[in-house]
Amino acid sequence: EKAAPASFARRDKLLEIQKKAQKRWADEKVFEEDAPADPNAEVPKHFVTFPYPYMNGMLHLGHTFSLSKTEFSMGYERLKGKKTLWPFGFHCTGMPIQAAADNLRRDIVNMYSMLNDAPAEETEKVEETKEDAADVSVADPTKFVSKKSKVQAKKGKGSQWHTLESMDIPREEVPKFVDPVHWLNYFPPIAKADLIEMGVKVDWRRSFITTQVNPYYDSFIQWQFHKLRKLEKVSFGKRYSVYSPCDNQICADHDRASGEGVGPQEYVLIKMEVLTLPACLAHLSDHKVFLLAATLRPETMYGQTNCWVLPHEKDGSDAWYLVHRSATPGELVITGERAAQNMAFQNLTPAFGKVEEVCRVRGRDLLGLPIKAPLTPLTPIYTLPMLTISMKKGTGVVTSVPSDAPDDYIALQDLKKKPALREKYGIKDEWVLPFEIIPIIEIPYRKEDAPADSPATPTDVAAVVACEEFKVASQNDKEKLALAKAKTYKLGFYEGKMTVGDYKGESVQEAKNKVKASMVSQGLAYIYAEPEKEVMSRSGNECVVALTDQWYIKYGEPAWRSQVEAHLRDVNMYSADTRSKFDLALGWLGEWGCSRSFGLGTLLPWDKQFVIESLSDSTVYMAFYTVCHLLQQGPFDGSVPGEANVPASELTEEFWDHVMLDGPAPKNSRIILDRASAGMSD
Repeated sequence: EKAAPASFARRDKLLEIQKKAQKRWADEKVFEEDAPADPNAEVPKHFVTFPYPYMNGMLHLGHTFSLSKTEFSMGYERLKGKKTLWPFGFHCTGMPIQAAADNLRRDIVNMYSMLNDAPAEETEKVEETKEDAADVSVADPTKFVSKKSKVQAKKGKGSQWHTLESMDIPREEVPKFVDPVHWLNYFPPIAKADLIEMGVKVDWRRSFITTQVNPYYDSFIQWQFHKLRKLEKVSFGKRYSVYSPCDNQICADHDRASGEGVGPQEYVLIKMEVLTLPACLAHLSDHKVFLLAATLRPETMYGQTNCWVLPHEKDGSDAWYLVHRSATPGELVITGERAAQNMAFQNLTPAFGKVEEVCRVRGRDLLGLPIKAPLTPLTPIYTLPMLTISMKKGTGVVTSVPSDAPDDYIALQDLKKKPALREKYGIKDEWVLPFEIIPIIEIPYRKEDAPADSPATPTDVAAVVACEEFKVASQNDKEKLALAKAKTYKLGFYEGKMTVGDYKGESVQEAKNKVKASMVSQGLAYIYAEPEKEVMSRSGNECVVALTDQWYIKYGEPAWRSQVEAHLRDVNMYSADTRSKFDLALGWLGEWGCSRSFGLGTLLPWDKQFVIESLSDSTVYMAFYTVCHLLQQGPFDGSVPGEANVPASELTEEFWDHVMLDGPAPKNSRIILDRASAGMSD
């Protein structure tokens, strides 16, 4: 017996009621709020903003989840009788839209290449004639008209073309998206329609898009940066930044496909001179050749007993190193390929952005090399195998300080105690057995199970003591090693005291930077940086760290930070967790690169070769909501002047000073200042 067909009458009735209610809201403009006629009137009010969403596609479920909280807040406060205001903008600044448009352009080029290269039996008849097809070029991709062929179908998921089609964008419309500005015109109206259907209580008069496409918002951001520069909050210089080699510019969070929040990690590259080259590198005998080991602890270089390299990958395949030219004439260095790529963008190679590869060498062929390392009293020391090295972190070359690094201590002990292990990798006894630990740092050590009132015991071989405490038997005891490493590194940095070298008697914290500066000045080391973790740009390439000229905002300036910290103390955060996140952000936020070479946005007003990046034009945009409805109306791009009937060209610095900072009224202006100023009391 067949089940009765499902009834949607109740659902349809609810949707009907919803549409009627939303139409009434729109007709009566119930969510449009203006400032009180009397600016001194005590009117209960509630103002909310939502981080304006990025318009490289449709809004998604994550937006809905976050919006629901703001929506509930607005409804609740309206029921309490408050004047409520919720403006809503759309963010378009930065590289994501530009990168997506460029990717689509490449997709279209590839489509034509595949069609032209495919065998006749693999393609279906295309609508346009050969003459029409010949006229189609990348410069005018909107002429692309064809039926979907088997060749096109093979593009599969992941292409920009496929992504746009998955949003139900008609196929004939897709080629228009090679123009980045088309995204700005296409997606914001759809987002608004979706939000209205959701029922959000937004004053849509106060809505806009960013970038110089909107001359009013563009003027506001230019004013903001003029103010920052006059207050000496913006400077210019070389800084380490995560960088996209494909885009040839800095890759900020909004520009990334993965790796949001990842920043540069600075290392010191220790130059370890190879005293005798292996047979496979004998042809380089007329050069000085150095292994470059990346370290975070330059002060421990006094305790080096050996150097580690990776003989093979985990699957047994060869681990490969690059021999390439450094920026020093006549000097060759050996690193992993990823490190070489990062070095190329930090003035550590002969030409910016280029690795001059001489040859490649297997890790197993680098074992047993006699090397001269800086600061250690031992010469030579030797290269030995370590299987836990990652070629995706540092240079793939690791210096060994067994007195203070549990990993180094246990790895060295394994080689000393296991003749079979030495034999497996061809390691001679004289490369390992004579080398003993060199004490260099004294720390107060207290075991985890010691009574709380027991005194700490001084030790100058912390790695040995920690491995004994946590019962680390071999390199395979990874969890125990992690505990030993965390404890020794923490004690060493915060409580350690140097017992050798030029800075004997000084704390590790004091000596660290002094040792680094000394080694660099003597040509014994380089400063180097790489992303903390893998970062992929939206253009599809792995990012590096580059040392580039850029404008940056000095958020870490002590006086400025103190002002913000004092302000935060007076702000109701509603939860301790929220406050702790603000405090954490203030702790790490320092110099912030605010300029990019290209992309969508506002040009830096005093240096128009740069574009203001997407997070830097998003710090005070909430203030723009107060006057947005007076300056523009209708389309989000500011193409139609608002009630004030003022062209954007007349919005001078004096105007914004008057409106935003209560400065004097600009002279010889026909702007309706009283209306604009009134907006500030919204």
